[in-house]
Amino acid sequence: MVKFQLLRERVIRQAMKAWRVYDINDMRLEEVPIPEVRPGWLLARVKAFQPSITEIQRFRGIIQRGLADMKEKIRTTGPICMGHELCAVVEAVVDDCDLQEGDRIAYFHHDYKVAGHHYPGCFAEYILLPINTVSKMDPVIPDIEGPALQPFSACVPYVKEANVRIGETVAIFGQGVMGTNITQLCHLTGAGRIIGVDVRDECLHVARELGADITINASQQDPVQAILDLTGGKGADVAFECASGSPDVGLSGSKTLFDAIGAMRQSGRLVEAAFFHDKVTLDPNLLRAKRIKYIFPDEATGVDMEMGIQFVAQGKIRLKPSITHVLHGIEKLPEAIDITANKAQHGAINPAVVVVST
Repeated sequence: MVKFQLLRERVIRQAMKAWRVYDINDMRLEEVPIPEVRPGWLLARVKAFQPSITEIQRFRGIIQRGLADMKEKIRTTGPICMGHELCAVVEAVVDDCDLQEGDRIAYFHHDYKVAGHHYPGCFAEYILLPINTVSKMDPVIPDIEGPALQPFSACVPYVKEANVRIGETVAIFGQGVMGTNITQLCHLTGAGRIIGVDVRDECLHVARELGADITINASQQDPVQAILDLTGGKGADVAFECASGSPDVGLSGSKTLFDAIGAMRQSGRLVEAAFFHDKVTLDPNLLRAKRIKYIFPDEATGVDMEMGIQFVAQGKIRLKPSITHVLHGIEKLPEAIDITANKAQHGAINPAVVVVST
């Protein structure tokens, strides 16, 4: 049973509301002190956030990645605040840097540390962030698109490391937030044919709007055979696997990984964009027989985030078509989690966005 408790505690000076995790499926909205700014960090007021599907799986205890660390941190230091996809405005900074009070910022992971896991996250009214994890947002990008910049920036190195070439056939398994981001980036690179695969028609409709040339509903036909037929039996030059994860939150388990392998040509490149919720048994001979290069891309950098912001500001990348649900008020996080964990039921594509302040 999931417990979301809205606690009415004594109001203290310089307090803020924050959702804090006490255990698996136990998150409570409490009043806590606003963190103090310190060298190397900045204090920001959260304008909007969205829950990622990975942290929802961790919160619900259905993904192993980071789960033991989360439990140990709660046991040793107390409840934690999750969340890393955000738009915020700088409130205070003590360092001499390019940021100042009033700047809107987006966040990206840095040095393999993640907000909401290694330090308190954005499911709160204020957040303390390392200065080297944020980029200034362009004024033309609305607040509700700011949280989507983090997953988009993560997709930039995926496409870079795939080395998609002009004219190549690219298959993208999963057309949620990561898949539609990658679809757009591959379109920009000059891919000759982009094939989007999903099990939901609404996702495939958006995929076509954002650059997919051909879409395949994997609940209605075999995507492997369909891609082989489209390519004269050769298979895709590049495949991106974006849909693995727990079926409890609408993901494929590991089915899309094996579909991607089956749909690839000899010496193709397979990029893993998803996190598996459990152990996967994979015979490496499947890869060896086809000389497939299985790529696990590095994390995004500040350069990747700056590139993403530029693309969105210029209209080369569109985030809005995937944003289907916008909620208002920090107390709406449980509803946002439910929508994001049950996207098919709610008709969602991007995680539900929560607007915290204007």
